[in-house]
Amino acid sequence: MRVRLTTIIIVVFLSIASALTVGPIVYLFFMSLKTSGDIWRRPLSLPDILHWENYIYAWQAAKLSRYFINSSIVVVTSVLISTLIASLAAYAFAYHKLKARELLFTLFLMGMMMPPQIMMIPLFNLMRSLGMLNTYQALIGPYVTLGIPLATLIMRGFFESLPREILEAAKIDGASDLRIFWRIMLPLSLPGLGAAMIINTISFWNEFLFALIFMSEEDMYTIPLGLMAFRGEFSVEWAPLAAAILIAIMPLILLITVFQKQFMRGLTAGAIKG
Repeated sequence: MRVRLTTIIIVVFLSIASALTVGPIVYLFFMSLKTSGDIWRRPLSLPDILHWENYIYAWQAAKLSRYFINSSIVVVTSVLISTLIASLAAYAFAYHKLKARELLFTLFLMGMMMPPQIMMIPLFNLMRSLGMLNTYQALIGPYVTLGIPLATLIMRGFFESLPREILEAAKIDGASDLRIFWRIMLPLSLPGLGAAMIINTISFWNEFLFALIFMSEEDMYTIPLGLMAFRGEFSVEWAPLAAAILIAIMPLILLITVFQKQFMRGLTAGAIKG
C-alpha cells in the first residue's frame, strides 16, 4: 500500500508538472491561429478559423527569417568555440596534477557567479572603441566567455568518470596529451560534450541583454530582439507574436527532444563518479 501510494503521488506530481510545462505551449499554439481581435474577445476559446497566415507574416513580413539567421550564426559559432576551449580546460583540470589545481578551478568557475550586468559599460566601451558594435563578434566574444565556465564544470565531471586506465595505456603507447585528447578522450566524452552544448545553446539563443546593448541596427537583431518588432507604439500584434514565439522556440524543443538521453547521461556522469 505504501509503494502504491508513493507511485500515485509521483504520477500525480509529474502529471501536474507536465501540464504546467506543455499547457502554455498548447495555448500559445491556439493563440497563434487566431486574430488579435479574437484573442482579446475570447482568450480561452478555440479558433473558429485557422489563421496560418500569421506564421507567414511572422517569418517574412516581420523579418523573422533574418533574425533567425543572425541568431543561428552567433549561437553556433559561440557554442563551438566555448565548448572547444572548455573541453581543453576540463581535460587539464581532470588529468594533470597542476599546482593549486582546485584553487585555479574555483577561480575559473567564478565566471558563473559574475552578473552580466556589471560587464555592460566596460564591454560597450570596448566594442565601440574596436568598431565592433552591430557585428556578430560583439555577441560571440561575450557569449564564449560566459559559456566556458559551466561547460568546463560539466566536461570535467565527465572526464573524471572515464577509466584512467585508458589514459595510462595511451601514454604507455607513446601518445601525446593532445593526441590522447583528440583521438580518445573527446570521442568518449560525447554525452558530456552534448550536454554542455545544449545548455549553452539554450542560454545563447534566449539571451537578450547583450543583444539589446550591442545591436542597434535592425538587420543585426537576434530572435529575442526581433520579437519586439511586434510591439507597436500603442498596440501589440498578439497573434503574429505568438506565431513568432513558437517559431523561435521550436529549434530548442527539437534539440531537447532528439538529444534528451545524451543530455541526461552527460549531466549525471560526473555525479555517478562522485
